[in-house]
Amino acid sequence: RVNSNMVIMGKSGSGKSFSTKTILTHLAAENSKIFILDPENEYEELAKNLGGRLIDVGTASEGRINPFHIITNLDADESEGFAPSVNNFAVHLQFLEEFFRVALDGISSEAVEYLNNLIVELYQLKHINSRTDLSKLRAEDFPTFSELCTLIDKKLGEAKIDYDVVQLRTLHNYISKFGGDGRNANLWNGASTLSIKENFTVFNFQSLLANKNAVIANAQMLLVLKWLDNEIIKNRDFNIKHGSNRKIIIVIDEA
Repeated sequence: RVNSNMVIMGKSGSGKSFSTKTILTHLAAENSKIFILDPENEYEELAKNLGGRLIDVGTASEGRINPFHIITNLDADESEGFAPSVNNFAVHLQFLEEFFRVALDGISSEAVEYLNNLIVELYQLKHINSRTDLSKLRAEDFPTFSELCTLIDKKLGEAKIDYDVVQLRTLHNYISKFGGDGRNANLWNGASTLSIKENFTVFNFQSLLANKNAVIANAQMLLVLKWLDNEIIKNRDFNIKHGSNRKIIIVIDEA
């Protein structure tokens, strides 16, 4: 059985959380890797009891995910006849388009397409393209929101065509809050610092959802799920490489 999905449903107070915690406690005893997306701070106590880690995703104080950081697989530099950098670069550009459609709620499709081209140029300024060996790069080598803001402002200062000016002004208005001293810069502006060694990790969304900013919460949720997607791939590669059968579990509470 290579994949197993479960849904626990029931009325309020019927024991959904108790059942889930019981299952997770047994899985933790088997040395499984467990990640929980927790919107109501239901799993803090369990994390402490199991020697796990609680991460408040409403801040970057315990680990930042840089949307521009391209994650490579565990065996990216060991696979024969496979070009992970090419595939990962192209796939990540597609992911960024989806991320910005969520994070920049209400932005026009034209502005998104314009932004897509700017992002490719942003990576080129960091000497990153489809031929780059991504496995050799550090977290600090990837672009940041501040660098994107700088590029947008530079292009805006040079723009001569009305269409370019309109799109760049739109992007400036939408993006500036994520770079420099922008009001949302603390979440994503800077190199990725999220590193998890614990086998039991809770991503606490309570403070982020309490701010009533569904757009930012959805974008952060998308980033965390992207990060977890890579953890699943790395775990599969680890099992293949070491002949192991380590389980990985993703729990989305109040899904």
